Amino acid sequence: MLVTLRCKELTNNTFPRINQFIDCLRCTDTELTMWINRMIPACTSGGKRKRKKVHRTAATKRSTARAYRVKMYKNRSEADKEAQRAYVQEWKAKRLAGIIRKLERQQQRRKNRIEAEKITIAEKEKFRKQRLAASKSAEQKEAERVALNEHRREKNRAASLSEEKKAEGRAKNAESERERRKIQNLLKTEEQREREREYARMNAIPELVERKEANCQKRWAAKTEEEKNEVREKRWAAKKRAWDAKSPEEQLAERVKQRAQSAVQRAKEKTKKEAQEAEELARRSTRDNSGRPAGGIIRSSEEMTVCELDLFASLARMERELHHKKRDVEMIMRDWKRFWSKVFDGWNSACRVDEDMPIEPPTFPNTDVLVGVLSRDHPPTEECPSRKKPPERRRGADVFLSATTKATNDTVDFVWKDSQGKIVNPSHVRITVGKYTSAMYLAIERYDNSLTKAYDELNDARIINYARRVVLFFAKEGGGYGTFYPRWFNPPTLKEPELARPRARTLAKRWAELLDMIEG
Repeated sequence: MLVTLRCKELTNNTFPRINQFIDCLRCTDTELTMWINRMIPACTSGGKRKRKKVHRTAATKRSTARAYRVKMYKNRSEADKEAQRAYVQEWKAKRLAGIIRKLERQQQRRKNRIEAEKITIAEKEKFRKQRLAASKSAEQKEAERVALNEHRREKNRAASLSEEKKAEGRAKNAESERERRKIQNLLKTEEQREREREYARMNAIPELVERKEANCQKRWAAKTEEEKNEVREKRWAAKKRAWDAKSPEEQLAERVKQRAQSAVQRAKEKTKKEAQEAEELARRSTRDNSGRPAGGIIRSSEEMTVCELDLFASLARMERELHHKKRDVEMIMRDWKRFWSKVFDGWNSACRVDEDMPIEPPTFPNTDVLVGVLSRDHPPTEECPSRKKPPERRRGADVFLSATTKATNDTVDFVWKDSQGKIVNPSHVRITVGKYTSAMYLAIERYDNSLTKAYDELNDARIINYARRVVLFFAKEGGGYGTFYPRWFNPPTLKEPELARPRARTLAKRWAELLDMIEG
């Protein structure tokens, strides 16, 4: 009804012809409304709207189109925008994939074309050779065969010449190597020659070595003084040539090295001489106690005879090795006096000798290592079931680790404990010494050091007790017993500790092999 009334109002001015009005009535409400709204400006202006013609350039058209697209894009909803973005991305991906496929097809076609060209060229060359071979006469073939044989002979002749040159080069190298060895032998010091002779003596048959040395001595003795002087001059000339060939820096380093070797040699000779002088002084200072009565009391080493003191040399060496941690050092007077001071420390032949005590296993305070703290309060355990936490079981309390070799199958056991010696779960421990393996290494090192120290003290006590038993024997027999050992004399066997480090090394190798097998 509204559409009809509105159409009646606008009939006279808007629809000058009846056909337009009839078409308007046939439209739907929406189409009619849109059409009327479009025609109203024309009606009010008195006729069809006239548009102003404007000359539009390409840039103006592009900017107008862009502004229109921006306006339309802003008026869209977010869902439409997201859909458009997805569509654009999909289109770009398809476009890129298409370009890649196109390039791959072009590359493949290019490869196929190149291969086809190669095959064609090879076939043409083969065909040309076949035609050329077919066109050759018998004389040409014979000439080519002769030329080929001549070429082979020339090649073999050149190879033989090169072999001769190589042989000459090897001979020259061998000669130069012999000369170099001769120069090196001339430059060797007497200490180096002695070391080489000692090494050869250890790794060769003794009879052959002695025979060789005897032959060398005979050859040297058979030479005249002029020949000996000539050999010495050659050695000196070789040394001088080698010295002149060195740079100033190398000469300075060689001088420093020679001075250091000379200082070491002088120190060894001095130590050896001091030891001999000390031994001679000890012998001279020892009184003649051969007339000491049997059953007397011996209070110091000065009351013993020289022959009796000589019998204690093996025990003194054993004590020296323990004192110097088994280092190879010369026996000097200081070691001899220390040994006898231990033997007669609060003891004489009128006292009894203590029995050898067995080694006690290391207790926890001797082998524990502080490796971390508790990360939280430790939960109740069988050893500590109380809910009330003592200070050593609370968060931040110190945690100790100890190692032991009491376990079977050559393994090492690690025990985590608090300051009171109660077991601690390692999952509640925060390591403060680095890594977990660092804590294990510290525990092993502390255990080995403690055990080695305990065994050294035990072995030292065994040596001293054995020396006291020998002193008791000499005191009972008197000073005229002679230079014979007692029948029961047998130096004590030192006990060796069973350390944790060798076991840990073996276990580490096994676990490393297992890890390689798992990862391999």
